[in-house]
Amino acid sequence: MLFSSIGFLYYFLPLVLALYYLAPAKLKNMVLLGASLFFYFYGEPVFAVLILASSVLGYVHGLWISRCQTQKTARLALVSAVASGLFFLILFKYADFMIINLNRIPGLALPLPGLRLPIGISFYTFQILS
Repeated sequence: MLFSSIGFLYYFLPLVLALYYLAPAKLKNMVLLGASLFFYFYGEPVFAVLILASSVLGYVHGLWISRCQTQKTARLALVSAVASGLFFLILFKYADFMIINLNRIPGLALPLPGLRLPIGISFYTFQILS
């Protein structure tokens, strides 16, 4: 579903706006989250687990950082959050590039994984990390 498609403009957008304005103040963010996830999954259902896992991982790391008592454990939590957040980005975006360069080593012939790039992975990875 594209932003300029009939389905988005005449069905999805009015429904989401109606739900948003009819929802109590406490549920408005949940309506937007649900609509955003539905829109993402509609466009690329294969990566539904990836965006949910990244979001939950970022949330858990945020809780961990906020509960750290010492600067040392807070740093450890931050490094863990950045490393785990960037793992998915590097895996999907740069795996082929890294293997192509590794295959330049004589005698090495690793197969390319050919992973498809999830829609908006850079955007939501850096949003989660921020």
